[in-house]
Amino acid sequence: MQYGMLDELRMKTAIMIGLGVVLLAIALLKPSTTGFASVDPVGCCATVCQQTPSLGCPDGFYAGRDCKEVAACEVGCCIDREGYCLGNYLRSNCAKAEGEFILISECKETLVCLQEKDAASLQGPTGYVAKYRSSDKGAGFTWPSAGKRGDSVLIGMQDFGTAQQVEAELSIGAYQERFALYDDGSHGDGEPQDQLWAAVWQSARAPALSGISPVQISFRVDGEPGSSAVFFLSSTDCVPYRMPWSDPGARKDIVLVDAINTPHFAASADSLVRQLETRYGTGLDQANVYALKLPATTSDRAEIRSAVLSACPFFDSAQDSVVAFSAIDACEQDGELVVVNPLFGFREAIAQESLSDLLARFCDTAVTQSMVEQEIQDSLEDIPVRILAPLPGLFTSQQLLFSFIVDEDSDASLSYTIYLDTYDPAMVLAQGSASANSQIDSALTVIDGTHDLILEVEDSEGRKGYASVEVNMDEANFIADAQFEATSATLTFTHLSDFSVTYQILGDGELMSSGSANVEAPEYVALNLAQGTHTLQVVAEDSAGRKALTIPEEVEVP
Repeated sequence: MQYGMLDELRMKTAIMIGLGVVLLAIALLKPSTTGFASVDPVGCCATVCQQTPSLGCPDGFYAGRDCKEVAACEVGCCIDREGYCLGNYLRSNCAKAEGEFILISECKETLVCLQEKDAASLQGPTGYVAKYRSSDKGAGFTWPSAGKRGDSVLIGMQDFGTAQQVEAELSIGAYQERFALYDDGSHGDGEPQDQLWAAVWQSARAPALSGISPVQISFRVDGEPGSSAVFFLSSTDCVPYRMPWSDPGARKDIVLVDAINTPHFAASADSLVRQLETRYGTGLDQANVYALKLPATTSDRAEIRSAVLSACPFFDSAQDSVVAFSAIDACEQDGELVVVNPLFGFREAIAQESLSDLLARFCDTAVTQSMVEQEIQDSLEDIPVRILAPLPGLFTSQQLLFSFIVDEDSDASLSYTIYLDTYDPAMVLAQGSASANSQIDSALTVIDGTHDLILEVEDSEGRKGYASVEVNMDEANFIADAQFEATSATLTFTHLSDFSVTYQILGDGELMSSGSANVEAPEYVALNLAQGTHTLQVVAEDSAGRKALTIPEEVEVP
């Protein structure tokens, strides 16, 4: 996530609400409709051998892995096809150059090497600027990678050795600042003494500049140069969201607008960017993506357009586009401006179209949860059901009374099931029997977060009826998030008051792993899964016995 204040960013983005409903419904009704992508994990990008979100990595991403553990990021001596010895070279780039790699950082230690190319000549063959040298003592980073002046920024470095002191030097034009980083577990640096050094920088200390300015960061380890990073600082609320970023005059600009004031904006934005990159990787390389948060909720297109033109002075309506996430049921488009519900996906039929074509008729190809629900209703002879309570809104207690009525005259026996967010047996909140034209009350315990309570009623003849209501639960802001890979899981938790929570990872309904984790910090867990498809879910508990869980997710192990 590359957007907003630090406390909002470090939530690590709660589970994207209602995705399971949309995915299942689309799968049932429209086999040609693709689903949604999950929130971006952090790991090692083997292309540059730095810890990054996957959206910032063009190739070779290892979720939850330290670059020191990735073979492709080993630094050594590469003997190319012409016999030249290239020192401090990445194993992966040596393989791409069809060279011979020797795990010795200095080629002068290799007897077969008679001559070493000048270090400056390595930039061309490697194809990128950021690479490790023998002098590098760590991997520098910022979180987020861009923001507005006044935002808090986490600046850190993953130490490769046993550093005793790490400092960061910032430069923005003529302005310079130097401060210490810490490895004590109290400065956004993970666990104490884990070789991750960090501190929070208040960007308000930087001078007021116009436009978007790069903040160059140099890290000093025990008084010597250790690593570097860059942070993009915007003078307005319109900040770069996706890297790389360059001159907006020469690239198409896409502004993603939070017009609903939702903590799940990053999940929706990440999902959209991932889907666009999946379909238009080449085209999207020619686009800058920005994020803009509006101070108040709105779906008014004139207000949104005015806010974009004010905050994003580079915006050119003739070639650029706006996608605003707002509290509407479907999708509306007016030229370059799209206003859409944050829960949406695309139909597979658009996969061969260009990025410009998609943005020009975005609402013709997008499908929202409301649209899917309408398709379900249109495709079935529904039993008419009506939810009486709760009404949509914010609730500060996890205990809810769910009431509904079946509006038809029938003597047939009825059964009902209430699901949380998705039609999955692991997400059932309540089940029971019902009678037509009689109010049914069911006491529910609903975990924190924004959720859809989905009611399904079925009679003895197989007829069904559906209804749902959206609720925002905030008793303790206790939310769980998980990113699963074939060999690992990255867990994050938020909580209003607890500093740590306990968790279990369930695989196909059976306990696979358990432990405790600090809130607002990623927890990396190794998985040992057999070959095949597995359904994984995280169930967490706080000190008061409250639960938080993730939507079950299928993982394919090759």
